[in-house]
Amino acid sequence: MLMTGTAIVTLLSTLILWGLGRFILRLGKVTTDTHLPAIGVGLSALLAAGGLLNALHLAFATALWGLIGIGSGIAVLELRRLDLDPSRWRKPPMLVLAAALLIVAATLFAIVTQAPPLGFNFHDDFEKYFAHPVRMLATGTLAGSPLNSLGMSTLGGQAFLQAFVLSLLPIQFINGVDAVFGLAVLLGMGAAIAWRLAPGSTGVLLVPLAILAINPLYVNTSGVYLPCILMLSAFLLVSGDTPRAGAGPPILLGLLYAGLVAIKVTFLPFAVVHFALALGTHCWTVGAWRQSMLWALRVLAGAAVGIAPWLLIYWQDYLQWGTNSAADAVAGAGPLPNLLSTAPRIWGESYFNYSLLAALCAAAGIRCWWASRDRTGPEQRLLVLALTAGATGALCYLLAIFLLGPLALGYENAARYTIPILTAAAIPALGVLPRVPWRWRGGAALDLTTPLCLAVVLAFAPSTVARYRQAWDYGSILAFAPLARDPVYIDYTAYALSDRARDRVRGLQNQVPPSEPLLAWISTPFHLDYARNPIIDTEPAGMTTPWARVPSDIHYVLWQYRGYAVRPPGLDLELVTGQDPTEQITALRIYRFGLRLQELSTWATAGELARVVAKDDEFVLFAVTRLPD
Repeated sequence: MLMTGTAIVTLLSTLILWGLGRFILRLGKVTTDTHLPAIGVGLSALLAAGGLLNALHLAFATALWGLIGIGSGIAVLELRRLDLDPSRWRKPPMLVLAAALLIVAATLFAIVTQAPPLGFNFHDDFEKYFAHPVRMLATGTLAGSPLNSLGMSTLGGQAFLQAFVLSLLPIQFINGVDAVFGLAVLLGMGAAIAWRLAPGSTGVLLVPLAILAINPLYVNTSGVYLPCILMLSAFLLVSGDTPRAGAGPPILLGLLYAGLVAIKVTFLPFAVVHFALALGTHCWTVGAWRQSMLWALRVLAGAAVGIAPWLLIYWQDYLQWGTNSAADAVAGAGPLPNLLSTAPRIWGESYFNYSLLAALCAAAGIRCWWASRDRTGPEQRLLVLALTAGATGALCYLLAIFLLGPLALGYENAARYTIPILTAAAIPALGVLPRVPWRWRGGAALDLTTPLCLAVVLAFAPSTVARYRQAWDYGSILAFAPLARDPVYIDYTAYALSDRARDRVRGLQNQVPPSEPLLAWISTPFHLDYARNPIIDTEPAGMTTPWARVPSDIHYVLWQYRGYAVRPPGLDLELVTGQDPTEQITALRIYRFGLRLQELSTWATAGELARVVAKDDEFVLFAVTRLPD
């Protein structure tokens, strides 16, 4: 019953976003094929609406389902515009049928193992991401805490999409938005793009197979596959843009960029790199720089319209920029890793595999550039699609490794954040190969689609087998496999999501007067009632933002000082001396904030400025006059 229901919801969601996107593309007078980018355009429009609802403090469940109602109506109208005459249908080729069976099987497997999974990240998810959609549905906005990471590492786009699920189902189902719906749509788009680029090619089957093989390195419920859909739609819009296309395509391209950044700020480099390449391609193909500058302004206008509501949500925090002290001195990211190493360094995966994807993207981009020198050729649009995609994937990987890695993210995290970009870019890069076959010394043309797709599959084969076996045996595809398979960890996950854990947290919150602000640093802040009290949920990433501060009106503090997911007291020397600059700073901030809360216990014992309202073996609730400096 659950599997059937999830499959139906996935199909209906796809149709609604397709209908909404196709309607917008028609309004934008996009004259090329509108079916492929429609879902991404619909998703970006939905995200823009989500930002507006949050900025207006109206993002409640009723408003969300109002959007679904509007989208459903538009989808019905768009379906009626299609020519569905059965006499025009043809029997699909065997390769297309095989690809469809693969996509259905992969989606059903994801539903069985990931809707819901048995494991989540007990820090990133329970302490941070889960609380975001809970807060939004309870208060109508994601804003409210200067001590969480909203407004910095994420603007809340993923939480907005997860809230649709949370409005109907328990919170453990929220990652179905990405792990089920996002995966299914990406596989379908991958197969369709491969067929569009080269009808009859094996790419229609092998490209989805390669997508399934690429290790997404799931470590939390932030977006992996949904961003790929937006990126693919951006590639498609650029390839279909022509001098006579009007203002629609560039504005919609900007809207896609805004949707990506709303989901995760780490996708900003993609928007910058792809925009620069798309602008260069536009100048090259059009040959009129003034027209290209006008095109660029339209892209920026679309991006501004899409991202402005999300930034407005956190305007009060942005006004406090600089309140938090400057970043601590850190040891840095260490020496550059060997990008050709096959050793399992990135959560069990090797640098070599992702470097292989980047090299494939670069090679496809160069080959398409060489083939597209004839600007009037009939294959021009398809070559532009693969050229911008391949170049974007390769350049973003290099930018992440050589710039973002040593400056902020660390090399392993930098590589992980590029996986959605490499995955999306590899789809056109692999699919275009039959159109631009390679010739060795004037010999016969070589279609490298099959060997290169199989090379990707074989490179990731060991981790693919382990990932799917872990999904079947342990109910999760978390990249930190040893911990995710630990029975104690699985039991803790089940407890953290249970009514017993919720009742324990709510019991402590009920001892705080209604409407009284509450600062909470606990492992499961998603169990708090955000409608009862203004909640200042506190988590490590939020302590590092430039505006992190304790509001002056805080008189109650809920602190979880002990527990399975609680970091041990003292300075985490492993993180401080590690090779991730962000984690080094975070470890120092956790230590200092912990010292402030420990001092509350001293004050309470002395009967000065604080008293203990309630305490058990894990939690303590303080009533305070102020927090220690």
